[in-house]
Amino acid sequence: MNYGRVWADFARRYLAEHPWCARCRAMPAWRGGRRFVPATEVDHVIPVRLAPDRLFDKDNLQPLCVRCHSHKGLREYNMLCIDYARGVVYSIGDPPME
Repeated sequence: MNYGRVWADFARRYLAEHPWCARCRAMPAWRGGRRFVPATEVDHVIPVRLAPDRLFDKDNLQPLCVRCHSHKGLREYNMLCIDYARGVVYSIGDPPME
């Protein structure tokens, strides 16, 4: 998704601060997890289409590699949001309140 130049600069800085894929780090070792895989994409835990006001909210972001971002995209298609670093899964119809 293209959110413009301001987002691209923000995402580049975010990845510099969070260089490792959250999902690869969170997976159990027996599933090939706990690995340091470089993050290449910034993911919105709650999709922007559902919470456009959280585009730049760092609490709604997680660093992912291409493989894990694609995997999460398939899960969202099935109406689930996944925050790998916090270990939270919830229905898109019922995002967590803060």
